[in-house]
Amino acid sequence: MTWPAAAAAYPSMPPPVYGWVPLYYWHQRWGWLPHYVWHPQYGWVHGYIWAPLPPGWGQSAVAGPVRYGKAPHPEPTPYLHLLRTPTYGWWKSLLGVLLAGTAWLVGSIVLVVLIAVSVGLGGGSGEFLADLAFDPLGSPTTLLIVNLNLALLIPSVWVALLAVHQERLGWVSSVVRRLRWRLLLTFGGVATVLLGVGLLLGYLLVDPVAGSGEEFYDTRFVVGMLAVVLLTTPLQAAGEEYLFRGYLSQVIAGWIPAKLVGAVVAGLVTGFLFALAHGSQDVPTFLSRLAFGLSASLVVWLTGGLEAAIAYHVMNNVLLFLLALVVGPSLEVEISSAAVLIVDLLVMAAFVSFVWWWSRRRAVQRLSGPAADVAVDSRAGLGAPMLLR
Repeated sequence: MTWPAAAAAYPSMPPPVYGWVPLYYWHQRWGWLPHYVWHPQYGWVHGYIWAPLPPGWGQSAVAGPVRYGKAPHPEPTPYLHLLRTPTYGWWKSLLGVLLAGTAWLVGSIVLVVLIAVSVGLGGGSGEFLADLAFDPLGSPTTLLIVNLNLALLIPSVWVALLAVHQERLGWVSSVVRRLRWRLLLTFGGVATVLLGVGLLLGYLLVDPVAGSGEEFYDTRFVVGMLAVVLLTTPLQAAGEEYLFRGYLSQVIAGWIPAKLVGAVVAGLVTGFLFALAHGSQDVPTFLSRLAFGLSASLVVWLTGGLEAAIAYHVMNNVLLFLLALVVGPSLEVEISSAAVLIVDLLVMAAFVSFVWWWSRRRAVQRLSGPAADVAVDSRAGLGAPMLLR
């Protein structure tokens, strides 16, 4: 609603200051609320709340998008285009990526310093830093740092969503503004079965090579690794999904108005970046991780949220670590083989097929809409064998 209409409904409003165009939107509970938008002529537009409104005022006013509002999308919107609100700007998404990266980098430095200091107090800082540099997955402490470091991607994405896009945090989880736990558990159970079979087949197909000569890990090592894996690996996997299949995919797809083209480009770009982010690797390993990224993007598109991708990613990493602890240090496996890649692709195809069937059978919500508001308000009372993803 522009200034003349707002002034007519609320005559006590002072005249607008030159260069600023206040925009007001009526909320049934809170009255007139300010709305921040970018105006091509005046730049940042800021509306002010001048005084509380008497009950019943402005009921006939035309509703519009509200900052942190329930329905920032004027029409049902797919997950990958949820950033395209009435206040959308391509530069906002670019700024958001930079801000999220900066927040994650600062948080990572603080995390490493804190744990290094705590370990150093026990006299093991030198060994700890060496393990962190050369074998980050080889001890409970270094694995804890890796997992918590990647888990920091979630609050980093939230910082960008709040500070830049000024929207509720739930829009990066799904089209209903939250994680749907039933879907997460259902897809997690199916992923466990499929990945368990895939890990077993992959292990039988690889060529074993001599390990350290020891038959079992130390009991203290096993207990520590189990605790870290079970408590923090789910956060690590979720953090990667919130970044690659979540915010980054929404940013890339949001730059392309055509929804299907945007989804394809976002899947390809984030899948490639996801595979590259795992460091030095051979061709079969890279292709497997690229296929995982594409599969995860596909199930996000099929379900309108991150639940299926998180479930598959979590179970892949957890089962992989559990297998490594069971096998022990006496045996190492060669993960780079065409046979393991084929097993990976078959397991991913089976999981995507199940997600497609389930989402159609249960009519999983794929677009934002009134159902998202009802679901949240009622609660408030108002990827692959032998590879770490």
